[in-house]
Amino acid sequence: MRRLGWVFSLPGPVIGAALAGLACCAPGLAGSLAPVVFAVVGIAGLRLLVNLEAPLAFAAAGLGFLAARRAPNRAARLGSGLLGAVALLAGLTRLVWDLDPDLVMGLPPVYLFFVERQTILGPAAALALFTALIAPLETAVGAVRQALRRQREGLR
Repeated sequence: MRRLGWVFSLPGPVIGAALAGLACCAPGLAGSLAPVVFAVVGIAGLRLLVNLEAPLAFAAAGLGFLAARRAPNRAARLGSGLLGAVALLAGLTRLVWDLDPDLVMGLPPVYLFFVERQTILGPAAALALFTALIAPLETAVGAVRQALRRQREGLR
């Protein structure tokens, strides 16, 4: 069942990276994702991402938490869990903004997170993707080490 965790760990970072690509003028990773997202989905896709930002963020959060639950190691759990938490906060702040913008603007920490949500979501998605891709390699390295150890013991 742990192998399913690896399958669940890939869509969350992809959705997070797509949402982070909405931050066209952001520094760092989110700003460099914007041209890639635009090239892949075009103008209509960007409009769709903006309109569905909250549901997509909640989907990324759910997938992140599910992947963290099924992750094969601690690093993958941490990366997926961080993506889940950041995506959940991004979805909540966007949902609150859609309902009442004054509520978000009235609380400076919430407003700061709302303004920088895509910039924060980009590195969280990258970390989740990196840890998800490294986990199978770590398992393979452990299997090779164990096989070599058994081979050395068999030669003695």
